[in-house]
Amino acid sequence: MLHFYIYNTLAVYKRRDFRKNPESYDHRDISQYEEAFRRYGIPFKEKAHVGRKRRNGLEDFELFYRWFKVQENSFELLWERITEEVFHLLFANRWFLLTFNTSLATYLQDNDIIPCEYRSSDGTIKRQRSVPAWLRKAIYYRDHGRCVMCQRDLSGILSTDRLLHYDHMVPLKLFGTNDPCNLQLLCDACNSQKGGRRSTTGVRYPAWW
Repeated sequence: MLHFYIYNTLAVYKRRDFRKNPESYDHRDISQYEEAFRRYGIPFKEKAHVGRKRRNGLEDFELFYRWFKVQENSFELLWERITEEVFHLLFANRWFLLTFNTSLATYLQDNDIIPCEYRSSDGTIKRQRSVPAWLRKAIYYRDHGRCVMCQRDLSGILSTDRLLHYDHMVPLKLFGTNDPCNLQLLCDACNSQKGGRRSTTGVRYPAWW
């Protein structure tokens, strides 16, 4: 969900800005975007392919927008790469994820858009049967194998009697989702205390050094 949101926010904004405010762009912007394509290894068509500025003809902004239309597939790839980088940063920030998922829950609650096959009897999203192995691994490594609330070690290295819970930051009962960005690692005690009554996460992070 977050990945989709980042990409569409970026792509919709840039397309609209290129179309509505073309006077803000000129040949210097073309050079900057070409350099970005090169750095990301994205193929593109040289600006000579869209024609040069003519005496009777194209202003810089008109040339830029024509160039953008020719390069649209390259921009799609560029936005995908930027989305991956932004997602990588934001996925590590649980406070941001809580804020994002709380806003999403409010939107889902106010708008009847959840498909019937994914909806429980009370109108919220059904719980998924299990958390896939790839997602368990992602959450485990992001949260450093610790309960995000009390920082208890859940790795099994120091204690073998710890139970891991992959908890919804925003509970399903409060219109939370099963999206990866809404999951966190909790110990048995903190999971029981939190339950499905409140939306919360831990804001303490292990230091890098």
